[in-house]
Amino acid sequence: MKAWCWRKAAEEELGDLESFLRSREEEAAGFINRLLRDGRLSLPSASRGALYVATEAGSAGQAGVAMRLEGGRIHGAILKTSTGVAFPLLPPATARNPDSGIPPALGESIASIVGPLSDVERFEAAMRRKPIVAISYALMSRPLAAGPLPGCPGPPDLVSSPAGSGDLDELLPLQEAYEKEEVLTPIHSFDASGCGAGLQKSLREQIVIIGRLEGVAVAKAATNARAFSLDQLGGIYVERRLRRKGIGRVLVTDLVELLRSFDKGAVLFVKESNLAARGLYDELGFGELGPFRADYFIPD
Repeated sequence: MKAWCWRKAAEEELGDLESFLRSREEEAAGFINRLLRDGRLSLPSASRGALYVATEAGSAGQAGVAMRLEGGRIHGAILKTSTGVAFPLLPPATARNPDSGIPPALGESIASIVGPLSDVERFEAAMRRKPIVAISYALMSRPLAAGPLPGCPGPPDLVSSPAGSGDLDELLPLQEAYEKEEVLTPIHSFDASGCGAGLQKSLREQIVIIGRLEGVAVAKAATNARAFSLDQLGGIYVERRLRRKGIGRVLVTDLVELLRSFDKGAVLFVKESNLAARGLYDELGFGELGPFRADYFIPD
């Protein structure tokens, strides 16, 4: 019967880690984005977090890197960021280890957990904690093999284009509105400086599309994580007064097509309660992969 041993990842395991993450890439875009530098994985520095991996235990229960046990390939990983966000990707549960043998210490100083529903719940069971706020999402993907999207009509004066650092001030009101409507939970308050800093970083590191009507910014769509063969979409927002006019459809289509020009597919997670958005993504060829969750705690 399998048992899993957890430890901090070592530099020489990055090849095995990449193989594991590629096998779960659609679920792991946010995880991968935080480790990917110039197309290669790197271990997080001590100031940026910690990375743990699970391998199959040997007969004596040892799993040191130097032993390189047969079957010691990575079967699970947990990334903890310096801000207390945990991304669990757990190995299969067994009768011996229903919670995958996660040491409870890995759950210390956790502010939030993001990942596939089953992994989030098993991680919380190992921590013996329940979230204060739990938000349920549907994970959806559109692989590169799905082919191009047909053009779609929007308002005739809508102009959609990639954004750059010079568009920061124009985009900031849209980003603020998006965070207040879609991101904030009952235990969080809006952070104007953090919002601005996050948008600056997105304009440097992600792909952002801006939509203008009569020269005024009214909508945005972006990636929020970049992985190996796909990017994760997020921050999609249209001013309330202009919804249901096809603006969001145009921006998402343009963003997906831009990713396709880079030979990349797309993945996203959308609130289960947002039926309009789920319907739009379904029409654009995104398929549902399963439940996804973001849970929030008061840190220890």
